[in-house]
Amino acid sequence: MTKLQRAARLVFTQCLGTKQTESVVIVADAPGMELARLLWATALRCTRDAVLVEVPHTHHNGVEPPGSVSRIMAVADVILLMTSRQLRHSEACRMASRRGARILDMSGITADALRRTLDVDYGELTLRTRKLADILTIGRKAHLTNPAGTDAWLSLEGKKGIADTGVVHKHGAFSSMPAGMACVGLMAPGTQGRIVIEHGFLGCARPDRPVVIDVREGRVAVVRGSKACSPFRQQLRAFGPEARTLAELGIGTNAAARITGCLAEDRKVLGTAHVGIGNNRSFGGTVSVPFHVDGILFAPTLEIDGRVVVQNGQVMV
Repeated sequence: MTKLQRAARLVFTQCLGTKQTESVVIVADAPGMELARLLWATALRCTRDAVLVEVPHTHHNGVEPPGSVSRIMAVADVILLMTSRQLRHSEACRMASRRGARILDMSGITADALRRTLDVDYGELTLRTRKLADILTIGRKAHLTNPAGTDAWLSLEGKKGIADTGVVHKHGAFSSMPAGMACVGLMAPGTQGRIVIEHGFLGCARPDRPVVIDVREGRVAVVRGSKACSPFRQQLRAFGPEARTLAELGIGTNAAARITGCLAEDRKVLGTAHVGIGNNRSFGGTVSVPFHVDGILFAPTLEIDGRVVVQNGQVMV
């Protein structure tokens, strides 16, 4: 068995705990189809009912899959998302989760990332991630800075931290792969300041210079910096004011992940922080635009209610 085949098997045995009697649906588009076929072949060894469904490739996160695919997802026990853009922010995923499906988001993952990041100590990763998620749940105000010039205050009041541990054994559970992220939705009132993005965003995984975002009351007010990020500006205009919502704060917790240009892995790197912009329904909000992008900050310092939980990229809990 190759390392990639072993990692594929761990998806079903360790991460999903798939039973022989369960139905598995793998949703992929053309860029992810080769890896999806490997996962499908592996699923057929773990369960008697596994299907691979191809959906059209899109350029935006959160676009709804075709109605026929949504209906298949609605009756599945286990769903793997292997599209190049995230379906996790779609209503189809939220509906399937409410009906009890266990969902693993593998959007944009590469074979290399699957080999390197899956066979980790899930006990250690889960403990670290849940500690951070609990702190985010209890916290009211976060202060985020980094050497590139970020200085922002983020309101967490009333929001619940999410521990993305890669283990989805419970009814309706949701996680992503590679695993390793604690994240939380944000309240618009009181969320303001400057965020300097060094990596990420639609169309510019590695911008030629940092992207500077000024935030006022939870909305992106001004974008300055890299010309390579013109697609990001265009999308903000295309989807209207709600697309400017600062939706999420996340902290990477996977010690095996590294920056590769694959954002599915990059935002899980231990000690990085990221902010999400756009759709916030997955984080308890009401913004449902078919648009969500993440921007990554290196060597961040994060204080929550005066307590330092990340210092210069070192997780302190």
